Amino acid sequence: MPPLPGQEEDDLFSPDSDIVSRSLFPESWMWQVEQLTEPPNELGVSAKTLPVYLKDSITTWEVLAVSLSPSKGLCVADPYEITVMKDFFIDLRLPYSVVRNEQVEIRAILYNYWLRDITVRVELVHNPDLCSPSTARQRYQQVLRMKAESSRTVSFVIVPLKLGLLDVEVKAAVRNQYVGDGVKKKLRVVVTLMDSRLDSDGHQVALMDLVALMDSRLDSDGHQTGQKRTWWHWWTSGDTDGPGGTDGQQAGQ
Repeated sequence: MPPLPGQEEDDLFSPDSDIVSRSLFPESWMWQVEQLTEPPNELGVSAKTLPVYLKDSITTWEVLAVSLSPSKGLCVADPYEITVMKDFFIDLRLPYSVVRNEQVEIRAILYNYWLRDITVRVELVHNPDLCSPSTARQRYQQVLRMKAESSRTVSFVIVPLKLGLLDVEVKAAVRNQYVGDGVKKKLRVVVTLMDSRLDSDGHQVALMDLVALMDSRLDSDGHQTGQKRTWWHWWTSGDTDGPGGTDGQQAGQ
């Protein structure tokens, strides 16, 4: 349905500010120990209700429980499945890691499980740490049609400008339905070979920025706290190809 007289196109979609992006996607969670203190019923079963909020993944969770008691010993319950589903949602695909200042393509896969065609507005949310079509002054949006019970891929080209874990966020709203979804994930940005040259012995010297992304060099906000430039020697001839020195030792700092 086209906009009514005096009505803007954006009025037909939910405002992006009303869409809360999903951002928690653990593979496993809820590791906890509970005491069953209620007296058993006539069947000898003691029960306990646990209020739990599921994480943000669109998936089927499998709940496993193991009990230990003086009378019954060790018991393992049958797995219990909980399916999380939406009629319209986004699956944001990011690579495991990317290189700073190098162009990379990310994909947002849209899923329409309705039995009707829909019109969707997709937006790449601006992040100043990324060079992307979305800027502080101009939002980057696409409007597209989706067939009933179908999926569609939207690609974005970005260039990460900083090291560490950077937010990538995509939101989408369905026209005339006031339904939407958003996904925010962390993009791991690392460094690569910066320069190379031959030393006085004819060996290739590689100048690299070494950043340990798995240790304390990243603070709680995912920002880089330290950086070290290191030279490594690489053999270019002879019987062995590999780092110079003993066991790839550091040649200089």
